[in-house]
Amino acid sequence: MEQTLERDLIRYVPKKDLISLVKISGGASCGDTITKKSLVELLDALLTKTPKLSDEIISLIRNYKFAGKTSVSWSVPVEETCMTRDQFEKIIIDKLGSNPFENELKPEPTNLPSLNKADWLKDDLLRLEFVYIGRSQLLEVDYDYQEIWPITRANVLIRILNSSFVIESRAEFNQSRRLHNIVSDLVGVKTNIIEFSETDIERIKSRLNAKKKSAKHKKFAGDFDTVDVTAAPSIEDLDESHEYLDYLSTDEISKVMYKFNYDDSDGGHLDVTIRISKKGSIWFVNMVPEDVVSHVFSCIGEIKRI
Repeated sequence: MEQTLERDLIRYVPKKDLISLVKISGGASCGDTITKKSLVELLDALLTKTPKLSDEIISLIRNYKFAGKTSVSWSVPVEETCMTRDQFEKIIIDKLGSNPFENELKPEPTNLPSLNKADWLKDDLLRLEFVYIGRSQLLEVDYDYQEIWPITRANVLIRILNSSFVIESRAEFNQSRRLHNIVSDLVGVKTNIIEFSETDIERIKSRLNAKKKSAKHKKFAGDFDTVDVTAAPSIEDLDESHEYLDYLSTDEISKVMYKFNYDDSDGGHLDVTIRISKKGSIWFVNMVPEDVVSHVFSCIGEIKRI
């Protein structure tokens, strides 16, 4: 197995998915105590017998590599704008004067994100990778301290819709605003970040069939400015708690954490936890594949009529 595949399997793919891939590929059943490294070694041995397994491995990595535990926010064109795959490629290549679809650009890293490469995850899903200098780290090497300025990579996806498109960032929210603006300028279309009203947040819960596990409220009266509430172990959903509803239901909500079950196309089940901010970000708390992000986006698209 190539070293990059081995590295990405260990770094990005959850252990339960590696166990499942070993099992369906004809390997022995594995217990929960097995390490990721051992699972990758088993897959490597199976790969020598079944070369086509490499396609499954690449697909599994791609499904998690740009998702996982991440904060996601979306922006849409101010005016309805329809662009094709070919048009996006031409605009980006012409604007940069080079082709990030063929070669990694490796720009000089600065504090400002720069486009490094681009590829199509699907026919209607474009990934743009940006690089910038991250926070400095002071590391002790051979009893000598060295300040390291690591390169940070951030991904922005462009979802091509029937009559428009959506820019989708995968980065902390403050950096996301900058990335949305950079991509908006890159493609030459002004966009606005999607924000959520309290009604939107409640509709997201309903469409995901989720349970409210925690919430942050802005108090309108009394001695408290904001109140954070977390459901007790005995409470499955805060919205079913009379104490919660009596005390906070009339106060403004700013953030909420939901938990829901996602059933994938292979019959698997995944418990997903998300935190939603009214400013427009959704944080996927646990490791999730691209399908889960797309599922949440489809719910938002219906609510916001995108």
